[in-house]
Amino acid sequence: MDRVNETGLARSIRDLAWEEAALAIVDTRQSLATRRAYRADVERWLRWCYGAGATPRAPSVQDAVAFREAMLANLSATSVRRVLAALSFVYRQMLQAGGVRHNVFHPGLLAWPPEDRIGKTAPVTHAEASAILAAAAKAEATRDLAVLRLLYDTGLRRSSVASMRRDKFEGADRVRVTIKGGAEAWATLPPRAVEALRLWLGKAPQSPFVFPGRGGHIDVGMVNKIVARWANAARCPHVHPHCFRTTFATAGYDAGLPEHEVQASLHHTDPRTTRRYDRGTRGANVATIIAKKREVAP
Repeated sequence: MDRVNETGLARSIRDLAWEEAALAIVDTRQSLATRRAYRADVERWLRWCYGAGATPRAPSVQDAVAFREAMLANLSATSVRRVLAALSFVYRQMLQAGGVRHNVFHPGLLAWPPEDRIGKTAPVTHAEASAILAAAAKAEATRDLAVLRLLYDTGLRRSSVASMRRDKFEGADRVRVTIKGGAEAWATLPPRAVEALRLWLGKAPQSPFVFPGRGGHIDVGMVNKIVARWANAARCPHVHPHCFRTTFATAGYDAGLPEHEVQASLHHTDPRTTRRYDRGTRGANVATIIAKKREVAP
């Protein structure tokens, strides 16, 4: 939702109490995981307001600064940025609906903590990934193996894997998936991922979804459990789903791919988000490549 609809939610926002209006805005998010995270962020802000005597409907910039500083005392800069981004979204929608007069969390008004250049999630090594995949294959856990291969081979988010639909699996090497924000995008499937996916679909129950589960398809919690099960079996208990995405991104940089290509494969809207996965490799080989070209130049 980029702009609140005047005929529905916008009118409600002006009439509802701030907390009810904020949660109504949060519920417009497509992703269940995003809704849960935003709800927690709104509740964190409300708890602070009640303790500090601030008014959520009309906070001051000083209130926003004090809230930011209080979070920085207990959370990482990355976590604080995420909370501020969620609140900025909520206040922006309220502002458009006429429910508040200012968005005090806008990054142009409130200085957000610097974004970490290097992601904090450690990548899974090739040896660890091989051991995890081998453990699932040995147990003939075809569903889990397909989930693991998709995470490792494509760098997709957990939610994209969990909600994958059968009718979106077109051809032998690509699938259309739902990405963050509810939009759809193509994801290329390497041969081993295709093989694992076809093996599972040959045994899977009839369902519109590739990975059926309660409520239609498995959720991100089940993806977490699948990774944890086989990571523990491979004696790599520290590995969790986002480790595969980190590995995929850093592998793209290590391979010398242009940043816009890595960004597109991860379905990031902002290149700065992609850049967090660059662990110092970007540009490192430029001199070598130029030297080789000059050697063959006339």
